[in-house]
Amino acid sequence: MIEPYAAALAADNHEPITRERLAQAHAVMVTAQNVDEWVRADLDFHLCVLAACSNELLIPLGTLIERTLEGQLHLNAKRADVFPASLAEHTAVFDAIVARDAQAARRAMSDLLGVTRKRIEA
Repeated sequence: MIEPYAAALAADNHEPITRERLAQAHAVMVTAQNVDEWVRADLDFHLCVLAACSNELLIPLGTLIERTLEGQLHLNAKRADVFPASLAEHTAVFDAIVARDAQAARRAMSDLLGVTRKRIEA
């Protein structure tokens, strides 16, 4: 799993512009009114984490996995009782990145992925 490490790098390396993009994606997740809005914002959130890590090898990964991730996010949102079921976990990732707490960001992303995996496997 690359994303926990990308979240830790994002906490250490984000710049004001990538932090703002991540904040915007998170804000749209908070206010999403339907599954499609949620999935678009969720996808953007994960792509923003990759961009914020400032690692030239990881940034292009977002482009490679975008379609697969979008499908997985749709499936996960539809299986949840309510589409923003993982908002608290996303908020923990966001807060840790903004606070520049790499360990908390890695842990929060691992928790988020664990919740997602359980929901998909259910």
